[in-house]
Amino acid sequence: MKRLLFCFAALVTVFFSADSAFCAENDLNHIFKAANSFYQEAKYDQAILEYEKILNQGLHSGNLYYNLANCYFKKGELGKAVLNYQRAKILMPADSDLKSNYDYALSLLNLSSNELYGKRWVRYLDKLFSAWDINSLTIFLSLLSAIFFLALILGLFLENMKPALKIILPLTAVLFSLLLISFNRKITCLNNSAVIISQEAQSRFEPLESATTYFTLSQGSLVEVIETTPSWAKIRRPDGKIGWVNQGSLGLVFGKSNR
Repeated sequence: MKRLLFCFAALVTVFFSADSAFCAENDLNHIFKAANSFYQEAKYDQAILEYEKILNQGLHSGNLYYNLANCYFKKGELGKAVLNYQRAKILMPADSDLKSNYDYALSLLNLSSNELYGKRWVRYLDKLFSAWDINSLTIFLSLLSAIFFLALILGLFLENMKPALKIILPLTAVLFSLLLISFNRKITCLNNSAVIISQEAQSRFEPLESATTYFTLSQGSLVEVIETTPSWAKIRRPDGKIGWVNQGSLGLVFGKSNR
């Protein structure tokens, strides 16, 4: 009898958990549709609030950031538009509409490109693998590792494999290294990059309002965050110059920051 009651209680718990998850998903779908409706009606502030409700629930997707970016673009807040396009790019880098809107927003800001600091050949790799997301790179890195070790094992037992190994092993190792560099760059972009969302940001030699201005960053510029304090961020721009900017002038690509 006790076992029967226990099984019944477990079934009830599973039923209500599934029902709660279903209701939560329905709620998010309802919010997403409401946000899209607000966008179609040119009520961009209301649409942004609805999209952010979904983000606050912990759901992140390329389409969600893309729609949010479009709202900011329509409002003329190009810095926040670029920030959210950048977020969407990480999740769906091969989307052609996203690329077109992103490039157009940069052109309006007179920014030809948004790249992180790095040597020229490393930035070339960024462009070469720009359509690959982190998941794709992870899968290919795993496959290359498996191919490398399988070929190595076969070479130990099959004499006729050794000539082929002289080509397969170096080629696999080089390709693995290039993919690994690109993977690390994307992780860096994910964790450390930020976009200037204010009209401009004064970068100073020290994290003080009274400090001398070193250079000025324009709205929409992509920078790498090296260090932070409660009010300031030490950043590096694409040409390698480093300075301190007020945290309120930038938004982290992924992290707790301004939308």
